Amino acid sequence: MFKHSRAAIGVIAVCLAILTLTACSAPQTAAQPPRADEAPASAGEGAKYTNAVQGTADQVSFEATSGSGASQAERKIIREASLDIECDDARSVYGQLSDYAGTLGGHEFSYDIQNFDTYAVINAVLKVPPERLGDVVARAEELGKVINSRMGSEDITNEYYDTETRLESKRQSLQRYYALLEKADSLDGVAEIMRIIDGITEDIEAAEGSLKLMNELAGMATVTLYIRQENDPVKIEKEINWSALSLSDIGTIVGNGLTALTSGIVTFFEWVLIVLAIA
Repeated sequence: MFKHSRAAIGVIAVCLAILTLTACSAPQTAAQPPRADEAPASAGEGAKYTNAVQGTADQVSFEATSGSGASQAERKIIREASLDIECDDARSVYGQLSDYAGTLGGHEFSYDIQNFDTYAVINAVLKVPPERLGDVVARAEELGKVINSRMGSEDITNEYYDTETRLESKRQSLQRYYALLEKADSLDGVAEIMRIIDGITEDIEAAEGSLKLMNELAGMATVTLYIRQENDPVKIEKEINWSALSLSDIGTIVGNGLTALTSGIVTFFEWVLIVLAIA
């Protein structure tokens, strides 16, 4: 019986040791800092709390999402071309260019025509897929005389993804403030949180608008057309011819100027003498 008692005591000792180890490894919840989404205890604390979170929420979210880097994402490049065209029939040339852009997946963005007695002037903008911009320029050169042309591009990749990252950060902050709003226990706390929510909402709408615009600009290239006819009295000049004066021409101009100046002075004094004589 003594042996059975010793065995029971041993089992009890093992159980006590296990319970002790479990208690030591359990998290000490009393020492944990308050959660970020806990409601403030009073209106004054609520204002201080929301102001503190506003400065840190965006930073934490931005650092968490900024690792995606624009280098591994789709490039965002704005491509555009500007063409000054001279032709026999402005309406016909523009119609063919517009139809050609449509076959490439593009469309007319704006159109303005000035009709005169014997000629027309057209200002228009076409939108075409960026990879087909060169095809439209080549087609314009076939249909008329391209007097002036300009092609360019702008890489907005960094700006686009920076805006996208900050937009996501603002959305996360907005959700946190909505959670705080549900737990606010005073009118002052509600008013302070609503003021912050309104500001974040405006920032989100502005960022969404910027992203939409950049997507549209990068998604389709812009072709600006200025088309005049051959019989236009004010034609597009491709080159400006400069002519320098020779030394003899300069001498003649200076001599004529001095002669005119001297003649003017003599005439002035003649009239003064006439007036004095009359007086």
